Amino acid sequence: MNETETKFSAQAIKRDYKVVHADSYQDRIEHWDFIIQKNGFPITVEVKGQKRINRHDMHPQCEWIWIELVGITGHNGWLYGKADVIAFETDYGFLLVNRKKLIEIVDKKVNHKEYVDCSWDAKYKVYQRFGRDDMLTLINRSDIEEIKHIKWIAK
Repeated sequence: MNETETKFSAQAIKRDYKVVHADSYQDRIEHWDFIIQKNGFPITVEVKGQKRINRHDMHPQCEWIWIELVGITGHNGWLYGKADVIAFETDYGFLLVNRKKLIEIVDKKVNHKEYVDCSWDAKYKVYQRFGRDDMLTLINRSDIEEIKHIKWIAK
């Protein structure tokens, strides 16, 4: 479990959720990290940490969010996985969004036909790393905040 997942798990427990960590297959192939459950309703969650826009940036940020359309294996990225919710780490805690609503935003705002070679040009365009099968895009956090979401302020 990475540092962001540890933070998310701790925040879920503080909110009285039962937390079950995914096994390796569920994490890598089904693209979810946890099942959180409260009052009998299980929710699968994919947790995403803050990322740098390019490898030369000094620090991760949360204004622009990387979305994985196709994973490094050439198969569906986490956007098209089995998680109910994507939990994005922010400067205040976590922003939880419905994955299917996120797909709608990505389909609406991203030009899926325009490919770029540089990560800093990936805003609303498709970026593929050299020698990799993955496809990524960047969207602004404000786009995610347009759809129904839950903010978990760190406790």
